[in-house]
Amino acid sequence: MKQGKKIVAILLALSLCLPFNLVTQAAKKTIVNAQYSLCKGNSILVKKTGLKGRIKWTSSNKSCVGVNSSGQIKAKKAGKATVTARAGKKTYKILVKVQKSVISKKVKTIGKNEYYKLSVLKNKDNVKWTSKNTKIARVSSKGVVVGVKPGKTTVTAKIKQGTLSCKIIVKPNVHKHNFMQHIKQKASCDKEGIIEYKCTDCDKEYKKYIDALGHNFIKKVVPPTCMQRGYTEYVCKYDKAHTYRSDYVKAGGHNWNKGRVVKEASPEEDGEKRFTCKVCGAEKTEKILWKTEQKRIFTDKDIYVEGENIKVTAQGDDDAWVGIYAEVDSVRNVSPIYRYNVSDSTHQSGKSYIIQKESFRGRNELSTLPAGKYKVILFKNENYDVEDFSYIKIKDNGEAKLQLNKKVYGPGERIMVTAKGSDADWVGIYAKNDLPNESEASGVKSIYWYYVAKDGHSSGKAYAINKIGYYNAERSQYKNLPVGEYKALLFKDGKYEAVEQIDFAVEGDNQPMAPATVEYVLDKPGSGLANGKVTVTLNEADHASSDVIMYWADNDGPLSDYTSLAKFKISGETTEFKMYENTIIPEGATRLLVYTTNIYGTSSQYAEVKLPEGSNFKFSNEKPITEFEMVSDVHITDRSMGETDINYKNNQHFKQMLEDVQKNSPDSKAIIINGDIADTGKESEYKNMQKIYSQVSGLPDIYMAVGNHDLSANDYKTQAELFIKYANTGTGKVYYDRMINGYHYIFLGSEKQGLRADLSEAQLKWFDELLAKDTAANPEKPVFVMLHQSLYNTVAGSLPGQNWDGAGSEGTAQAKQLRAILKKYPQVLMFNGHSHWELNSEKCMYARDEELPNIFNTAAVGYLWSSYDDIVGSYTEGSNGYVIKVYKDKVMVLGRDFENGKYVSSAMFVAQNYKK
Repeated sequence: MKQGKKIVAILLALSLCLPFNLVTQAAKKTIVNAQYSLCKGNSILVKKTGLKGRIKWTSSNKSCVGVNSSGQIKAKKAGKATVTARAGKKTYKILVKVQKSVISKKVKTIGKNEYYKLSVLKNKDNVKWTSKNTKIARVSSKGVVVGVKPGKTTVTAKIKQGTLSCKIIVKPNVHKHNFMQHIKQKASCDKEGIIEYKCTDCDKEYKKYIDALGHNFIKKVVPPTCMQRGYTEYVCKYDKAHTYRSDYVKAGGHNWNKGRVVKEASPEEDGEKRFTCKVCGAEKTEKILWKTEQKRIFTDKDIYVEGENIKVTAQGDDDAWVGIYAEVDSVRNVSPIYRYNVSDSTHQSGKSYIIQKESFRGRNELSTLPAGKYKVILFKNENYDVEDFSYIKIKDNGEAKLQLNKKVYGPGERIMVTAKGSDADWVGIYAKNDLPNESEASGVKSIYWYYVAKDGHSSGKAYAINKIGYYNAERSQYKNLPVGEYKALLFKDGKYEAVEQIDFAVEGDNQPMAPATVEYVLDKPGSGLANGKVTVTLNEADHASSDVIMYWADNDGPLSDYTSLAKFKISGETTEFKMYENTIIPEGATRLLVYTTNIYGTSSQYAEVKLPEGSNFKFSNEKPITEFEMVSDVHITDRSMGETDINYKNNQHFKQMLEDVQKNSPDSKAIIINGDIADTGKESEYKNMQKIYSQVSGLPDIYMAVGNHDLSANDYKTQAELFIKYANTGTGKVYYDRMINGYHYIFLGSEKQGLRADLSEAQLKWFDELLAKDTAANPEKPVFVMLHQSLYNTVAGSLPGQNWDGAGSEGTAQAKQLRAILKKYPQVLMFNGHSHWELNSEKCMYARDEELPNIFNTAAVGYLWSSYDDIVGSYTEGSNGYVIKVYKDKVMVLGRDFENGKYVSSAMFVAQNYKK
């Protein structure tokens, strides 16, 4: 297939009982033939794609199937008909079959006190069940019939199409049954119970259904503190897993005194001022900077307007750097908002740079530099020794404080809110007639709300409030923002007096519709790679869809061994999505199925693209030279796997992963855990890991890299010795290497406690020397390197704003040295954990370039993190890792969903570019 050739599938807009197929004919006048199956009473609207001018619609059997001048087809009664659309010389011929609903049994004989469940087949309507004579037999609302006494009666099912009936014959029992009962399913809060009865003297058996218990919540009020919100927690008495929180009360915030100077500033050392909270007694300190006589850092202005570029000029040597902070920041306790090195490969001392274009350090609430006071500081070195500084002020630009991206939304669509303000300002969503007031009896609370510039949010940035906002559970009828009228309100200083209001509406059908068309353009046809662009166009009548979900499929449907591809958001009538680079189209896939989805569900139909011949990446016939698993962040606890707390699932996920390796990868030579083995670093957690490992037979050995959690329980020396003991490093250090089945594995590790990795000069030198030896022996043989923390802006979790990198502070001598070493050795495949970012995330693979080798995000086994709705990410249930297969000319890094036993379609990577 030629480069850029388009693959197009066009889907008619339908609302059907069963799936349908479109078949393009070669006949000159017949454009499309289609066959549809409908239930009586259903309608479809045919999209008139490819036909222009006046269209004439006819039906061959009007009593069975009707069609109007707009192309709307209606099923009237059981049978079949051909609907024809003519426009000039072009013709559509559509065969429509109308199915009739039937009852599952027309005659049924049961005994006294025996149960039998009836159902209506080929029906989507609600069913009302009745018995003609309840003294003979009764029937439940779910169609369960029970014999009362011998006799005959009729059970009727009433649906929109009419009534269906079953003759029930109740016979006396030939003997007195001696039933033994077995509880198949206990009744719980939200599930009905099932008790099975079986006679010990004959084969007679029946089931009894027990109604669900319903929730019985116990209320617990947790008051707010200075820094933590208060809330009311509701825990179900029957099932503690059903817990939710509501009635959030905002944290009061510290009330600092005027402070006192505890150390005066001098040219050699910063001064210090200490403040105490009048409420809780907490303390904070602020540095008093020495005012230098000769300025070495300048800004082009003292006062700016929001959004204006800030040009900074600084003079210093190779170790000097510039950072911008809020005026109240203590520079040793928080990261700068933006920073850059005064003199490096891209900067020159004495030149001006726009600081907003420099390295962003993850302080999302200040990323836009909203109105306020700031300080721009020149540091001598990474020890935060101050050389000079300048103060600046940023003023409000006078634009609207509150904005919505639309005035009318479909059900389930994201409500994108942009608000400007301080950390105490907040936005709330209310029904249009609500009176917002938390304290008055007549007032109501918001449905969703969030702080404008707190909790990771940034003033002036757009957020989907119905995805990232706090939800008040008492407004449960509005949780999904059903069809209706609403308003968005901006409140100042944590109060309930709105300063701005925007009205909006939610309109349309709740259910998403399949896309009208989908187009998939491959970047490299025939390569087996999925790289390319998918373009999805919505149906004109679809106002409800919010996201797109896709599957690799064969003729029978989605491939059973693969998850869906990465979900993506709908941005308008037409949405484009770039398939993740270096992922493969799996063997067996002949189609790409495209659905739409929202909070109410997934479209019942789909659009499809037929893949051209030769699109699949084939490697299953090859036997790999070696194979192993790469996982991370298992977070083993010392609790029993039977306990229900969310953290105890870590142990269950660990065992699931081991069982998946046993079943799916019997030839594996190693299981590598890339840090955070023990949740809190206790020895009991290492022992529990060994216990769980021993419960699954036939596994390869486990090898471990150290993570920050492994070093957290006690002092560094104690924790390092514990890790060395259970990892069996053999070096007396947390870093070591192994040869496994002929390949070199290097385990790097932090030599200090904390979130970030601290690699000593000795460790980096050792690392460089090992790779030099590997290169001398065979420069094209892959070397596998494990480091728990990632380098900034390489893989998911380390991207700007995500703030979960940690391989040294970006721009430091250590980070520069590590990058310089990796740059020399393209055969390295490096793996990083720490962030827990799920494998469906963007950029789980950093492809080798001129600066760095191939790098992979290893996600987590214990639990996952997703930035789908908010860049800073949030908790999500799941367990991910990789199966890695090494061949002579490539390395397959295959994402695995251990919880569901499937490959992760958007994380099926191939590395072929590691050779010099």
